[in-house]
Amino acid sequence: MYPPKPKFKIGDLVRVISFTFFFYDEGVKLGDVGLIVTVEDDCDYVTLWGVDYMVLIRGEIILFFENEIEMFEFD
Repeated sequence: MYPPKPKFKIGDLVRVISFTFFFYDEGVKLGDVGLIVTVEDDCDYVTLWGVDYMVLIRGEIILFFENEIEMFEFD
């Protein structure tokens, strides 16, 4: 089985839309905007959990699953 293609790429600006329970206390709030700095695409890991992203928010790098972030659009 091949891993899914990532929805985001390094350098994309994204907004937090939900949390996984174990990252809730990291000081991140819904609506915070961050920069994708790493895309986890390890085949064995990705096929179980989907694509993971490391996002830089206020100087902290935090792990998010694909369904927890969306592309940020300037209005």
